[in-house]
Amino acid sequence: VQTGDYDDLTGSVKQALELAGGRITCTADISRTFDFTDEAKVTQALVTSQIIPSGNPKTDREKLIRAIARTISTGQYAYLAANLEKAEVATFTGSCDIPARLVVFVGGASSDANNASQLVDAQLPIALNQLGAQAVGCETSLAVLSYVPVWHKAGMATVDNADNAIGQTCLIYALGGEMANFGTKNTADRLIPKSLGDS
Repeated sequence: VQTGDYDDLTGSVKQALELAGGRITCTADISRTFDFTDEAKVTQALVTSQIIPSGNPKTDREKLIRAIARTISTGQYAYLAANLEKAEVATFTGSCDIPARLVVFVGGASSDANNASQLVDAQLPIALNQLGAQAVGCETSLAVLSYVPVWHKAGMATVDNADNAIGQTCLIYALGGEMANFGTKNTADRLIPKSLGDS
């Protein structure tokens, strides 16, 4: 799930996951121009996705986030992908009709104008977790605005240097269940996975 501005990192992360034996089924690129705080846009996106709006802005935003989570993780709502694309909420590639139990967020913003982490990255991992999927967040070491604090609050393992080999190794260990904030920034609590010998 790409929620940040660093497109080149998504390709590097995909390659690292595939080299480690992972199978990427569905890739979602959340639109950085869709305003999740705009009540009218959220309502229209729900209608386009054939979901009945409640009229309550907070509830409707949660419904939209849950629709994205279902599309990504369950394998039962692949039809929503086209509707969410039509509503300009996200674009999807791959097979959304295959369940995903592990989800990688690729985030980090280049400016505050493109930073939707307080809405999308704070809520989508929780919605995925409720559906039985484990989410891990990663970003480039060059990210101007880090999403790590938001992901940490959402209970995710994080990697703040996924643009280099050690960060990609940490990402694999995080997906394997090692819970830590890996990386080199001040939000990190580990440079390398515990099982590799760093105390």
